[in-house]
Amino acid sequence: TTMSEPLEILVQALSKLQDVTGRSSDFMFPRIIAIGNQSAGKSSILEGIVGRPFLPRGADIVTRCPLYVRLHQTKQGEEEMAVFQKEEKYGLEESHFDDFVKVRKEIERRTEKRVGTTKNISHDAIHLDIYSPKYPDLQFVDLPGFTKTNVMGQDENIEQQVLDLNLPFMKDDNTIILAIQDASQDIGISEALKHALSKEVDPQGLRTIGVLTKIDNINSASDKLRVVEILENKTKPLKLGYVGVVNRSQDEIDKNIGIEQSKDNEKKVIQSHEFSKVRNRMGIDYLRRFITMILAAKMKKMMPQLKQESLEELQSVKEQLVEHGHASDENIDYDDLIAQLVEKSIDKIKINLHGLDTKVNTETIGTGANMNEKIKKGAIVASKDARQKHSVEEFHRILTTGIINTHAIRDNVFPEEIVLEIGVSLLTENYRKPFKELLDNSTDFLKSDITEALEHSLKPYPKFQDLVIDIMLGEIEANKVKAEEYLDMQIDIHKRFINSEHVEFKKLNKVMKKDGIRFKNNFNLWFRENIPTADENLDDQDSDLEDTDSGIANSGALDAIEIVAPLAADIIAPSVSGIGTGLVNAGIKKVRGFVERLQKKDSAKDVHTNKLPSKGEEEAMLHLDLCVDYMEIIDKALVDELPKIYIMMLVHKSLDFLGGGDSYRTSLLREVQRKCRNPEMKEDVLVKSHAHEEMIAELKERKRVCEETIRVISETSDQLNRCT
Repeated sequence: TTMSEPLEILVQALSKLQDVTGRSSDFMFPRIIAIGNQSAGKSSILEGIVGRPFLPRGADIVTRCPLYVRLHQTKQGEEEMAVFQKEEKYGLEESHFDDFVKVRKEIERRTEKRVGTTKNISHDAIHLDIYSPKYPDLQFVDLPGFTKTNVMGQDENIEQQVLDLNLPFMKDDNTIILAIQDASQDIGISEALKHALSKEVDPQGLRTIGVLTKIDNINSASDKLRVVEILENKTKPLKLGYVGVVNRSQDEIDKNIGIEQSKDNEKKVIQSHEFSKVRNRMGIDYLRRFITMILAAKMKKMMPQLKQESLEELQSVKEQLVEHGHASDENIDYDDLIAQLVEKSIDKIKINLHGLDTKVNTETIGTGANMNEKIKKGAIVASKDARQKHSVEEFHRILTTGIINTHAIRDNVFPEEIVLEIGVSLLTENYRKPFKELLDNSTDFLKSDITEALEHSLKPYPKFQDLVIDIMLGEIEANKVKAEEYLDMQIDIHKRFINSEHVEFKKLNKVMKKDGIRFKNNFNLWFRENIPTADENLDDQDSDLEDTDSGIANSGALDAIEIVAPLAADIIAPSVSGIGTGLVNAGIKKVRGFVERLQKKDSAKDVHTNKLPSKGEEEAMLHLDLCVDYMEIIDKALVDELPKIYIMMLVHKSLDFLGGGDSYRTSLLREVQRKCRNPEMKEDVLVKSHAHEEMIAELKERKRVCEETIRVISETSDQLNRCT
């Protein structure tokens, strides 16, 4: 078969595009489907367009399942080949044929695998690929014909089954519908046009071509006039109009007369004087040209979009090559590439740590936000661990022993204030270990997140990645050591000096911002028994305490303690054994407020008198009460100061290191440059991974393809103009 000129032009134009783009053009072309009644000549039309007889033929329902026919354009000189896909469901292997008579028999065989010898239909499509140098990439679908009545061996609802099978193909906007109608039948009752032009398919007729078949069977003058009026688009107008064709007769098919030979019969019909007005819209060659014009017009519309896409892709590829140090094909500037990679790393880490940028990640919580929560919340946990290391009884015993050893050889006359310092020192030391663990955990978390960020941004350069990670983690570790020194200094400061004139700053969170603290620190709960402070342990009783052997009251009125409502459940201390006989009897909650109660022994209101304990156990209770009071100040200070130190040393010092300048002794870029002064070292650390080399090669190939595509599109547009 020799192609008509427009199709040849389209093939050549698209061939050039495919050569440069290297991609299938299936997406560029509509799919062509033939719909119509049984035996209306659908298969003949598709064969005529392809130029090869290969479809099963017969008087009854022959097409009993969808047949996808995909044409693949091959290079000139290559043999035509038909390929059927493997169908494991039916035990069928992939089949290759160069004899199209065998193709027909294979279609029949695969159809029988689906529906047996019945006349029923199947939705399970047969896929046939035809490789030929003669045609562009096109898709055809041969579908079962519409029927009104079921015959023997068919389901009663066969009419609805066929319609349900056809409709999904017809509704696809990328489908050209060939509405096949036997010319001898009334066009007004055409099932094909009724369904094609329905509201849910193609009501405007933008993609429906009417095809009148078997025109050679029209004999009477009135019938021929009726056909002429249809082809003139007068009877039932369509936007794309109608085409008249002469099908191969069954006799020609039975005698295996080829499509080209049967064209003589078609030519005689077309040349008859009755069809003189419409012969320019008749014949399978015209139908093929008409479809080609539609395809060419579609391609022409797509050219600007395709060119724009290619231009945008070219720009993107060029930017990626610049990003990876391949701005041109000249020698790579290693110093510039090092600077680019470091800047890229800095940008990634800074946004993740510091935020305040429109490029922040909106999918997951970043390192900076996680560090804030980890350190602030961790400080509360560390404080609780420190406060609850001892029990009341244990610490009372420690202070008692301390008092005894402080007096040493001396008799116990007055309380020694050094015991208060001993108690504060012991309780403050308890903060060192949990806060060091918090520092370790926070540092490990920061190192892990920064390593992950650098691995992502420097993935193409594994050696350079390792170098930058080592430098960055080394700087973080150095700052962690300094943070630990500050931690030790803070603990030691509070251990060695008690500020007896400290003023609490309560107004902000108690008055101005009620309950405005995100992570509440229950600094007023002490020891494993969660002893509350004086604020929650007020004793309004004015009665004097009874002197006992232990010096601690047994008064029933003082056993009652009121705990304020907002306190959490863990505030309520469990009942535990007290300190000595007196504490057991009095209850551990009497520990707090001991000093106040001691002063109430004197009824002289106008004379200021400090009551002093007379026994060692009472002196220990005095210091224990004062210790807990003063430790509230230290706890608040450490929980406030240490997180600031950690955030400053771990986060802000890292940001300073990334930024460099006068604010910091060195920078990431300076350290990298210091390590890469030697030209051989630069080249070595910038060796790319194999995957990166492949990526660069792919980018360069895409750049070449884009440039070539843009050039070819301009040429192709001119050629397509000749088709349309």
